[in-house]
Amino acid sequence: MPDTATLVEARDVTMRFGTFTALDGVGHAFGGTGVCGLIGVNGAGKTTFIHTLIGLLSPTSGTVSGEGTHETIAYCPDTPSFEPYLTSREVLTQSALLGRGRRARPAPEDVERCLTRVGLAEHVDRRVGGFSRGMRQRLGMAAALIREPKLLILDEPTSALDPVGRDDVLALVAELGRDIRVVFSSHILEDVESVADDLVVLNRGRLVYSGPKEGFIGSGPVDTEVRYVLRDGVEEFCAHLVRIGVPCRLEDDASGTVVIPFAYLATSLGFLRDRPRILRALTVGDGSSLQRAFLETVTAEEA
Repeated sequence: MPDTATLVEARDVTMRFGTFTALDGVGHAFGGTGVCGLIGVNGAGKTTFIHTLIGLLSPTSGTVSGEGTHETIAYCPDTPSFEPYLTSREVLTQSALLGRGRRARPAPEDVERCLTRVGLAEHVDRRVGGFSRGMRQRLGMAAALIREPKLLILDEPTSALDPVGRDDVLALVAELGRDIRVVFSSHILEDVESVADDLVVLNRGRLVYSGPKEGFIGSGPVDTEVRYVLRDGVEEFCAHLVRIGVPCRLEDDASGTVVIPFAYLATSLGFLRDRPRILRALTVGDGSSLQRAFLETVTAEEA
């Protein structure tokens, strides 16, 4: 039976810095499994909300409570930093030993498994001083995963990644959401739409929506589509999409045009990563349905 206990809950949380109100009466509970997208424009209060949830900030008013502890909640900031003389292995060992719940060093195979999951398998014993920002971002995720959290909070985890790395991280986030609760904060709405089950939407420090993704977007059909025009491998591509749960249709058999909803763009790109020559063209509509819903909500709030 899945664990549905509330790991952390914010109740009527307000955070003020002088005369500026960063959070205004925000309340939400996180528990169970799945991916929750935390979205809002820059300055909406996303990072302040995260820092309040994990105890880095104490709210001006309201409370944060729950079953979670420092041993069950892990956080990866958007720009994680590490001592440059440490190796990847040492960073993960250090992370695993932090707190009162750990009494033994992690097994070497556990460290290597976490680094492999984030694409750093070849850099286990490399010093992190020479890592790119994208590599440090991946290492931050691994340092969180080695703690085996029940709640994993990721702040802009794809912001410094190239398209291939971004696709890999999104696939990992979706995979993790099957077993734990992942809070995925990002301003890249197509990333959120591709992996999130539900949403928390902030605007000017206020909670404007919390609930299923479909409830925010609307129950109507998603009219923005992606069209892949392939030179060959159409049947193989369609079979792959069906296997990973991406709805698709063959629009024109003669031209090799495969059509999918925009929300599945990031998920679908993995197949083409190692087959770049089969893609003749890719066209996209006017933006994701989540983006349209978000802009409409923010515009209504401003009115």
